[in-house]
Amino acid sequence: WRRQDWESLRPAFPIGKEGSKIVVTTRCQAALIVDPNMAFFHQPKFLTGEESWELLQRKALPTRNDNGTGISHCASNI
Repeated sequence: WRRQDWESLRPAFPIGKEGSKIVVTTRCQAALIVDPNMAFFHQPKFLTGEESWELLQRKALPTRNDNGTGISHCASNI
């Protein structure tokens, strides 16, 4: 991204219109050339191994009562 790219897109955004929200996602921090008064930057942190396992259990195995012990051996090798 270059600043000129952002400036060419900017007129399409409803700046100052109450209730208008636009979400832009990018992995390129250089693309974050915006007016700080109109932007919120959120940079999520990486999950630990334990947090990743807990998330997998909640999303992929929501009805299991054994905490997924049957697949823990396989999942630990991923």
